[in-house]
Amino acid sequence: MSNGRWTYFDKSKIDPTVEYGHFIIIEDSEIDAHTQIANMVVVRKSKIGKHNKLWNYLNIYSSEIGDRNTISSFCEIGGSRIGNNCKIEAMVYMPLGITLGNNVFIGPGVRFANDKYPRVVDNKWEWTVGEVHVADRSALGIGTTVLPNVKIGEHSFIAAGSLVSKDIPPNSFAMGRPAQVVSLQTLKELGVV
Repeated sequence: MSNGRWTYFDKSKIDPTVEYGHFIIIEDSEIDAHTQIANMVVVRKSKIGKHNKLWNYLNIYSSEIGDRNTISSFCEIGGSRIGNNCKIEAMVYMPLGITLGNNVFIGPGVRFANDKYPRVVDNKWEWTVGEVHVADRSALGIGTTVLPNVKIGEHSFIAAGSLVSKDIPPNSFAMGRPAQVVSLQTLKELGVV
């Protein structure tokens, strides 16, 4: 990547080793050493650590991103916290209140929700964020949906297409809509292991 054209940096602290492509907007943010930013990326009011790879067509705002992460194309990350060594695949939606630990894998098309009772905002309604925490060394398969107020325990695996509506304990394999923890015997019967 070469440092490209049509870039806009305002009130931002960008390490000189950062590489970026074309059509980049970075406002009121910090980006640390050796991070690579592809094309058509918007970063606002965020802090991004060292050695990250940010691919095309990203919208990142009000977020904290650790070191050595890869975020694939077409993702929106707003008001979220991402640890170190995470891989976030394409088309992931992470709104306000989502926290990922270290070494977390988020498969393509994973969606996180932060509002248990969504409706149009008016002056009579008070909205509270329903947080989601994904602990270290966990993985969420393609197309998983995670509802608000959920904790996914350390070293857990969520199967593709699952709907996570309640806490998943550490060291678990969960699958289904709604996701339920599955035993090793059931996995053997299904031919997974």
